[in-house]
Amino acid sequence: MQKTFLAKVATLGMALVCPFTMGFAAKETEEQGYCANFRGAGVPTEYSETITYDHKETTTVEFEYGIPYYNLTSFGNICANMAGAVIIGYYDRFAEDLIPNFKAYMQLGSYIRYKGTTSEVSNVIDKLYDYMGTDVGQSGTDFNGFNSGMAAYAAAYGGYTYTQSNVWGSNLTAYKNAIAAEKPVAVFATGFSLLSSLTEGNGVDTLGIMEYDGDKHVMVGYGYRIDNYYNSSNKLIETRTYLIVFNGGMINTSIKYLQLDGHTNVDHAIAVTIS
Repeated sequence: MQKTFLAKVATLGMALVCPFTMGFAAKETEEQGYCANFRGAGVPTEYSETITYDHKETTTVEFEYGIPYYNLTSFGNICANMAGAVIIGYYDRFAEDLIPNFKAYMQLGSYIRYKGTTSEVSNVIDKLYDYMGTDVGQSGTDFNGFNSGMAAYAAAYGGYTYTQSNVWGSNLTAYKNAIAAEKPVAVFATGFSLLSSLTEGNGVDTLGIMEYDGDKHVMVGYGYRIDNYYNSSNKLIETRTYLIVFNGGMINTSIKYLQLDGHTNVDHAIAVTIS
């Protein structure tokens, strides 16, 4: 089950500290080096954007219980390993041998809450570093290494099968279908933007944006948000589209809006299943 929210001009203030895009075409890149610098996130360019409007509609869809959020276990080139561990932690709910002698979540009634980084989780990240061939032949992890490493890990821990399907295209339909099915999506980007702040209401929205130009990063998508802005004649004047993501180990979990509409280059986005 996912939760869906549709609202007219909601007021939301959030401070985001920190990283799919319909505006950018898919970019041909060399298949190597995601997270080739610290975490895949270099030093961002920060700026703000103001949108003035009469009214707006916001649609938000995300996994009902979210996904695990793991913090950095080292200062290495491990964002792909962390993204893989988050996906494994998510599927440990359904395939509990994935993390040996460990339950990745707590349950109270029907409510699910994922545990944070533990020694067991750190061990998964370390195992994926080896299985993915991270820093072997290149700095960081390449796309094929991510997939082969995830498949090897799933087979080694519980005899499970790892499968992935491309959900990146000219629109968000395939991505939305993956979210509706509650399949996490590994997002591989070369150059990306995250919201550092969002203040909205009274006909003016102010967006703080952190732009990582050319940096190669891996995140995990588990939802999306679309803001449609209208003038007083009910004409659509602006649209802002975001993927809701695990951004790669920053301390503040509210940094989750990956900005599309020309602000991010997505090389690959794959819906992942472990069963």
